Amino acid sequence: MEKEFDLVPVQSLPLEKVLEVLILALGRGNEAYKKSEALWRWKHLKSPFGPSYAFAALDPDTRQIASVRLLMYWNFVNLSGETITTARAVDVSTHPDYRRMGLFSILTKKALEDLTQQGVSVIYATPKLKGKSIGGYLKLDFTMIDPWPVYIKVLHPLSFLKGITIGRKRSTIQFVPGWDDVFDDDVLSFNELLNKYPEQELGVFLDEADQNRKAISGWRIKKDYKFISWRYGEHPNVDFGFVPLAENGKLTALGIIRRNVRYEMIEVVISELLFLDSKDSLGEKLLKKIKNSIKADYLIAHYNKNTSELSALKRSKFIKAPGQDIVFLIKELAAKRENFVSHVHWNLSLGDIELF
Repeated sequence: MEKEFDLVPVQSLPLEKVLEVLILALGRGNEAYKKSEALWRWKHLKSPFGPSYAFAALDPDTRQIASVRLLMYWNFVNLSGETITTARAVDVSTHPDYRRMGLFSILTKKALEDLTQQGVSVIYATPKLKGKSIGGYLKLDFTMIDPWPVYIKVLHPLSFLKGITIGRKRSTIQFVPGWDDVFDDDVLSFNELLNKYPEQELGVFLDEADQNRKAISGWRIKKDYKFISWRYGEHPNVDFGFVPLAENGKLTALGIIRRNVRYEMIEVVISELLFLDSKDSLGEKLLKKIKNSIKADYLIAHYNKNTSELSALKRSKFIKAPGQDIVFLIKELAAKRENFVSHVHWNLSLGDIELF
């Protein structure tokens, strides 16, 4: 006989007990994404799209938290200005003593029912390429969209070759190198950016940059000041770097980057490329400034097909990174629509879809 569990809102449980299960199931995470109360509150309570959907399964006999299922709400807008609410599946965690009891399926099915009633249009997930949860999503009739490529620009070929051969085999520990070890003075902290371009000025730039992104079809997150300040300015663990480009004192482009180490190589992730005009090579100028402002072995980024950002990457000699595709799964909850099911129907950055 299968064991039955009590399903309760996570908000009704002690946060320290919830975090214990997350750490047992997923590990503490690397330095950038270390599981902590501060990360939880930033990620699941302070999002500009509202607190996350969060349910847990309790053992009715011991009251032990057996599993936790969280989904973050995300609002997307398209070329026509239509807005939809989606939910991103994150942080599914099952206590080691309760694995293989179907809790992933139980909690995810409940989420599907609840979010359908709430009017959520789509649930999507970006599990690890070789992660165990992919099969669980496919069993629940999630659809896998064509693998989304990641693009890289190798800056130091010999170091890169050593990393993907020797470093890949022996390196298991990831850490974040020091700011000054990777970034020069052209890379600003969020506070430094605001000192140079105050909130109102930065907000105007972001609204104008969104109008530029609006020219491309595909569901996108509106990158206004509220979103950028939350996602990149207030992260409790990661100090993102901001690379501004200006003309006659006016901000015309902005790159948002973070540093990392992978396979003993220094990696710089391009989370966002924001610029006012796609026609005058601002994207290429911004990428050149980013390249000249860092000490790293390679740059990495993602943008969807047909976007001006991807065109800028390709003109700047970025290439597809073999074996690093992003898994993108969706489950449509509203009436079936043709504009969710293909790579070209989305307009997302690596910052939108990377695990965090």
